[in-house]
Amino acid sequence: AITRWLVALTGAPEVTLQLEVVGWNKCGRWHQDNYVGRVAVTYGDGVPGTWFVDDSNVNFRALEQGGLDADNIVREPSRTWQAEAGDICLIKGQKWGGLRPTPG
Repeated sequence: AITRWLVALTGAPEVTLQLEVVGWNKCGRWHQDNYVGRVAVTYGDGVPGTWFVDDSNVNFRALEQGGLDADNIVREPSRTWQAEAGDICLIKGQKWGGLRPTPG
């Protein structure tokens, strides 16, 4: 079901699925993956889900520095969210068509 939803949403001709079992903070800093997107699902109760932020709240110049200026990547920390068990998060990567970074 997730695959059909992703193909319909993105119009991608193909989707690659990869299952990773992660029980720790795999991504310790804000970043943007070098592909179209990622679907993250948290299955376990009490397991912290991924953190995410809207494009409009990202300082893309600081992000492109590779996290060296981590304190300035998120413009307003109170506008970040953490997924809960059962949430399905579609996270856009650098190759997402139509993604227009907000200046500065």
